[in-house]
Amino acid sequence: MGKVGIIGGGAIGQLIAKRLQAADQEVCIKGREPLTNSTDADIWLICTKSYQVLDAVRALAPSPSLPLVLLSNGLGSHEQLAQQFANPLYLGTTTYGAKRDGNVVAMTGRGQCWYGHYKGGKAQLGRVHQVLNLALPPALFFDNVLLPLWRKLAINAVINPLTARDNVNNGALLASHYQQEIARLVSEMQPVLAAQGLAMNVEQLTTAILAVAEATAPNTSSMLADKKAGRRTEIDAITGYLCQQAAALGLAVPSHQALWQHIKGSDR
Repeated sequence: MGKVGIIGGGAIGQLIAKRLQAADQEVCIKGREPLTNSTDADIWLICTKSYQVLDAVRALAPSPSLPLVLLSNGLGSHEQLAQQFANPLYLGTTTYGAKRDGNVVAMTGRGQCWYGHYKGGKAQLGRVHQVLNLALPPALFFDNVLLPLWRKLAINAVINPLTARDNVNNGALLASHYQQEIARLVSEMQPVLAAQGLAMNVEQLTTAILAVAEATAPNTSSMLADKKAGRRTEIDAITGYLCQQAAALGLAVPSHQALWQHIKGSDR
């Protein structure tokens, strides 16, 4: 096997590295402080924050023949990568959870990975599947990878900003006083999601969101964790992208717009 490069030394990047190394796969990580100086990887997994993606890939300057696998939260950075780099591009998302405490990373939830091809040649598809299935099994391929990405964005667009705004864990959203606001958020975004091809009605979306809130009840959302740590949040790649796509379709999403502006206003 070749060497897997990971851009981003955060919790999920380190979890992936740890699991790949346990499977005897050679790994190199590039973060703010590179854990290794080796760059001779045959595939690069991008695990940075969404707003760091472009700068991180520019700094790496990978050979245009190498596949890039974007695993960052939200949407929007995939379009920028596709425009600015000639590399074969794959997109993915995962339901695995990870938490870092200093240099120690722990898996906080076992899940799966959804991925697919977005741009460029598919010659390395087998290698992409091999790596993701070692790191985040099971790795499930989607012909239209934007569908699972939009589904995850829809869930994040409710759970993340509400928990960040109110400084509560995910399970707090199961309380009765949140249900009217959640219903409004879901009703606003459902036509946007339908226009992207995601065939989920309001009831299905609501059920999916509340199921995640229940399954991760004691967890702190990534957006709330960023806010507590004084870091910039990924609100632009989640709620912001949703609002931008709604505007392009001529659809009104005032509740999401208000959340976007509220969280963005408190970003550092």
